[in-house]
Order: sequence, then C-alpha cells, then structure tokens
Amino acid sequence: MLLRIGIILTAIFFIFAPVQSYADFAKGVAAYDTKDYETAFQEWEKAAENGDLAAQRNLGHLYRWGKGVELNSARAAYWYHRAAKVGFDRAQYNLAILYFRGEGVPKDEVEAMRWLEKSAKQGNKHANIMLEKMQKNVAIVPSTPSTPSKSSVAKKEENKTIPLTETKLAVLPKPQKNILETKEKTPANELMAHIGSYGVHKNTELGWNFLKEHYKNHHLFTKKITLINTPKKGTIYRLHAVGTASNVKKLCTEFKKNKHYCIIYNKKGHRVH
Repeated sequence: MLLRIGIILTAIFFIFAPVQSYADFAKGVAAYDTKDYETAFQEWEKAAENGDLAAQRNLGHLYRWGKGVELNSARAAYWYHRAAKVGFDRAQYNLAILYFRGEGVPKDEVEAMRWLEKSAKQGNKHANIMLEKMQKNVAIVPSTPSTPSKSSVAKKEENKTIPLTETKLAVLPKPQKNILETKEKTPANELMAHIGSYGVHKNTELGWNFLKEHYKNHHLFTKKITLINTPKKGTIYRLHAVGTASNVKKLCTEFKKNKHYCIIYNKKGHRVH
C-alpha cells in the first residue's frame, strides 16, 4: 500500500513540475514586459531550475545585460551552456557569441565554431548565416540581442510559438593586412590554411594545439600568425598552417569534412578557390 502511495505521489510530482515551470515562465514574461526585471529574474530562475530551457536562456540574457540582477557575463555563459548542452539551438548560438567575444568565457574561436555548428545543424537560421559569412571570409560583429525569449520549449500548454529575437550580424569594412607576420615570406610552392582568428595572441596556441590534436599530419605544417587591425573589433591574430599546396588542400578538405573552419590563401594573401 505504501509503495502504491509513493508511486502516485511521484506521478503527481512529474505532472505538476512542468505545469508549474510553465506558470513561472509565463509570470516572468509578464513581469519583463512591464520592465519589472527583478520579478522576471525570480520567476525565470524557478522555471530554469525546473529544467525550462527557454527560462535558462532568458536568465543568461538578464545576467548578460544586468537587468534585475548584477551584470555577470560568467553567469550568463553558465545559463546559456545549461540550455545549450541539452540541444537548445538558440542557446547554442548565444553561447557561441560569448566565445567569439570572450565574454564570461575565454575568447576561443574554435569553441565558438563548435557551438555555432551545433546550432546550425538544427536549422538555426542565424547560425547558418554566420557560418556562411565566415566561409566567405566576411568579418562579423554579433550585436547583443534586444529581447529575451517569449517562447517556452516543448510546452504542450502553448498553442502558438512566438519567434525569438536573435542577435543581428554586421559586416565590417575590409581590414588592412600584413601589419605583422611571424614567418618569412611563403615560398611560391606553398599555400596557407587559415584555421582560426583570435583577439589575444596567446590564444593562437589553442588553435595550433587543436590542429595537432585533430590532424595526424600536423608535422607537415609550420605556424604563421598575421596581425590585422579592424575598425570595430580591434586587433585580430590570424592563425595559418603553412605547407605545400597539396598538403594544405588536404588539410582543408579534412577540416571541412569534419565541419571545421579552414580557408586557403596564397603567399600574397589572396584567397584560393
């Protein structure tokens, strides 16, 4: 008899939790719309702890903007990651932006690309647009999203899904190149594979380590770093793997096969198609 009562109570809990989570989420949306950000934070925090992915993402927004709570980029990254790691494509996109910028997490383009690709694979149009621009070697400046999500995730109670407002993209003017190079001129029979860009020089080591960990013939390449100044993003360190034309082409083919960023340039810095 006691076992039966326990099973019934457990069943009631699992029915009640999603309903309560949705109620907390809806209260948070109502509070946010009236600019009562502290209440929105409190309600979304309850929903987030109950596993509501949209509420987790919205907490990330509030921490990122400092609305209803003290601004804390690290906490923003934490909540984006909680929703992203279980597959919420919009949170994956937001987390990628933080890695691109180095907000709340170390600036890491490799990790940013990983989350961006996960989001794009699920059909997130903003992630797809960003990847397309990166493949065309267009500089991207993601802006801060203007509003939190008003749509819950996989809620049967919802009759209509309200689209999320996502981060917008802006194209930068063409940057000036060849300000600094860490290697002498590339011989005529060699090409360069651009495998990463970083805001801090020391982070280029992360990209080079990624190459060594994911490509067995990494010993065929030498490292080259080019310093570029851009109007809005400031100093960018471009990491290149330099090698013979055939080896560079094989490297990029393998990288792209595994959904990693790679663009080929010749010794003059012109893109090779």
